This record gives sequence, C-alpha cells and structure tokens, in this order.
Amino acid sequence: FSIAASNHLSRYDIGLTLSADRDVQVVGNVVRVAGSTDNDQVQLSVDSEIRLLVNGQQHSFRRDTPWRFELFGGGGQDTFTFHGSTGDDVATLRSGQFDATGTGYEVIAHDYQSIVATAGDGGQDVARLYDSSGNDELTCAPEACTLTGQGFANRAAGFDQVYVHASQGMDDVARFFGSTGNDEFIGRPDYSSMRGEGFYHKAAGFD
Repeated sequence: FSIAASNHLSRYDIGLTLSADRDVQVVGNVVRVAGSTDNDQVQLSVDSEIRLLVNGQQHSFRRDTPWRFELFGGGGQDTFTFHGSTGDDVATLRSGQFDATGTGYEVIAHDYQSIVATAGDGGQDVARLYDSSGNDELTCAPEACTLTGQGFANRAAGFDQVYVHASQGMDDVARFFGSTGNDEFIGRPDYSSMRGEGFYHKAAGFD
C-alpha cells in the first residue's frame, strides 16, 4: 500500500483547527472528512506515520498523538482504502461502513460504496464483515476475504483472522479457496471455516 506523492501536503499536530483542504477539518485530535457529490477517493494509512489522502490532497499526522478519524463519503460512488498499523488492529466492515481501532487511532467511515482494508505488518489483526439485507456473495482466499452485494463491495486483506456474519439476506453464498500448503476446512450447517499458514477465515449464517 502506498499513498501517491502530492504537491499539496499538510502536517498536523494536536490542537490545530485549520486545514488547507476545505473538505478536511482538524479540531484537537479529531479529523473530519466531508465527502463531495462526486466520486471521492480516500486513503488512510496508520503505520509508522499516519497519512490521509483525500482526492489527491495529502495530510500527515504525528504518530505519537492519539487520533480519531470521522470520514463521510457523501454522494457519488466513493472508495475508502485503509492500511493498518504494526500493532494489533481490529476492523469491522459493513455495507457502506467501516470502523477500526488500534494503538493511537480510531476510525469510523460511512457512505463508501467500496471499502478495502489491508492489515499492517506485525501484530494480531482481526477483521469482521457483516452482510446486507440483500443477497450477498462472499469469496475467501488465503490473502483476502471479499463480500459484495447490492451497492457495496468490502474487502479485508492480510488479516490473521477474518469472521464473516450473514444474518439479513435470504440467499447469501460463501466460497472458500485454499492455499498451496496444508489447509483445514470445516463445513457445518451453521458455519464454515478454513485455516492455513497465517490465516483463519470463518463464515457463519450463509445459505
């Protein structure tokens, strides 16, 4: 994961209340992003340095300050991309919504039609995905689990554990793919799981 270089760079420390980007507000340790009516592209990386890219406008935040990010997509077909930290990260993906917590940060994101979350290097990272009220399709391979449905596509990549819950739709489908190593698959009426080197995926409630 990388954030492309930008000619517009803002750096923040705690206590600032101004931003060079009218769509980004920083008040204390809270960062708010308001989406436009266009197709917005928002990327957030919380590794050694916290970096936020909003439609080509890059912002950098000190890692020794605890930050809370509140991100709103607005209109259009919006995409949010997240890259985790070197510590333990916990991410939750729902239709149009994303939440994550880890050492020194908290993220909430709403109204994004495409969400891609990638675990950082190190730590024990956990992702939970939830279905929509429609008919959804889950695909889990060793490197990632992707859940898609009407109006949304959520992907969790590189997490040590991924748990997927289906409780709303009437015809949800789950597919598992193994690695080239020795994997263990369990299929039961209420859940299925796949375990291999470096990953554990579990899907519950699928038809």
